Amino acid sequence: MKMSRPLNIFILHPSSLLTDWEPSGDGLLAYQYVSRLASRGHIVHVAVEARSVRGTCPPNLHLHDIRTHYSAAEGAAGLAQRVEFGIKAGALFRRLRKTIAFDVVHQLNPVVYGLSMLASYAPTPLVLGPIPPSWAMPPGLGPTFRQTIKARTRRLLMHLQLQRARLILIPTPAVLDQIITTPALLGRIRALHYGVDQDAFSPFSDDPAPQAPTILFLANLWRRKGIFTLLDAFEIVHRALPEARLLIAGSGTDQEEVKARAAESSASRQIQFLGFIEHDHIPEVMRRCSVFCLPSFGEPFGMTALEAMACGKALVVTNRGGLSHLVDDEGGIKVPAAEPGPLAEALVKVLSSPELARTMGAHNRQSVLRTFAWDKVITELEGIYLEAMSTVAVSRRALDVPARR
Repeated sequence: MKMSRPLNIFILHPSSLLTDWEPSGDGLLAYQYVSRLASRGHIVHVAVEARSVRGTCPPNLHLHDIRTHYSAAEGAAGLAQRVEFGIKAGALFRRLRKTIAFDVVHQLNPVVYGLSMLASYAPTPLVLGPIPPSWAMPPGLGPTFRQTIKARTRRLLMHLQLQRARLILIPTPAVLDQIITTPALLGRIRALHYGVDQDAFSPFSDDPAPQAPTILFLANLWRRKGIFTLLDAFEIVHRALPEARLLIAGSGTDQEEVKARAAESSASRQIQFLGFIEHDHIPEVMRRCSVFCLPSFGEPFGMTALEAMACGKALVVTNRGGLSHLVDDEGGIKVPAAEPGPLAEALVKVLSSPELARTMGAHNRQSVLRTFAWDKVITELEGIYLEAMSTVAVSRRALDVPARR
């Protein structure tokens, strides 16, 4: 199906921040979706709670602030806040619908909070997602009774919400293990990858290649990201390759413990902390490494891994969560989570063979151009919108509402 005219799109953005530069995964991705849709001529209205946008928005991208009583409160992302946002976003939609014939309503991630259940958007078709999988439990640990009840409640709420959607978007098959997949629901699920800016994140640079074998870890400094496993593994790598270096970029709640552990390491002199890296500067940091390593315990997707792929880097990651689907055997090595030995062995293998690293990196770059470039992702999303619209016979003439152009 081809796009014959610009669409009127209403976007629910329930993440705490819509941004084009701050470190907010959902917020950064959401801005790419909405701004790129608007750049193609679509009229996009977005309900947002907070925004931090440095660039100039396209003129047909309309950001509507939804203020809640809990916005300024510490730890505000609670149930009351979500409910208030959902109700007010529904009221905004009804008000706009008086003068705009919307073609589609799209709730971006996070979807689990059920915001689209708090207002009626019918008969406008509702699209949900992309929905990433939840974090997996750390290896060797089982859920507590409270965690089990919470997960079951979350799964049920998710199911109730998904039943209302015309189409459901998932970025990775790992999501299917965490939702109730009835035959009717499976028929409405479509794959939609996250995108990456293939021009900003590219292997082409005047920067020289790293003079020593270099590992880059760029992520939040949280235990579940596998940073302590990597520090243990790097001691083994250092014994095999004394000249190898480990660059650690990022910040987080476990930052001081990570630095203390690195200071005690037998390879401490080869470990360098880069601190927090603004998103615009991430590509130049990635170009300084020989291999990108994300030994996460169960990454929902792995955007930094995708960005490293776009930069033409070889990857060593864990075989859990979204990473197990994102990275294939030609572009990297996947190892068990929380096991320093296999992680070190994989890193040594890639670092010891510049040709292997180059081949893996080239494969990853081509994979990004083929599947994950934003232009391709937005074209796929337009097709999804048209499919959702084709299943609902909504006549603008019957509504007698002019479309805003």
